[in-house]
Amino acid sequence: MTKTSKILSYILLVLMVIFIALLWQAKPVTAPAINNNLSNQINSITIDFIFDKETPVSLQYPYSIINENLLAATTKIAQKQNWLIDSEDYGELGVLITQIKDLKNGQNQKYWQYSINGQMPMVSVDKYFLQPNDHIEWKFDKSEF
Repeated sequence: MTKTSKILSYILLVLMVIFIALLWQAKPVTAPAINNNLSNQINSITIDFIFDKETPVSLQYPYSIINENLLAATTKIAQKQNWLIDSEDYGELGVLITQIKDLKNGQNQKYWQYSINGQMPMVSVDKYFLQPNDHIEWKFDKSEF
């Protein structure tokens, strides 16, 4: 192993430790309270997927107000679009999406990251519950951490 590859491995390890530590400290967004009058209401949110150098894909996703998290929504969309999707479960820290289509975390030092209404939440994808009018963006990009 060359010196450069050792340094890059250590940097990647440090970035993953920082990311996991941030997820560990984050407070989950609680699921919306179920109102019997709204339990069958269907909402729609916009989810954008930004694939490296491809044209972004913007999709409308209908969901019911009953406890649907972003992991479930992203998985359903990927399956409907016939995209590969993979994730890794870190137990109490939550789930991390590791692949969408043919783009896997770590390729060219890029990772799947999501933002909600323009802000990066500090909760894992399985602990974020969809809210009316959310605009979600999945982006395959270099990590800020």
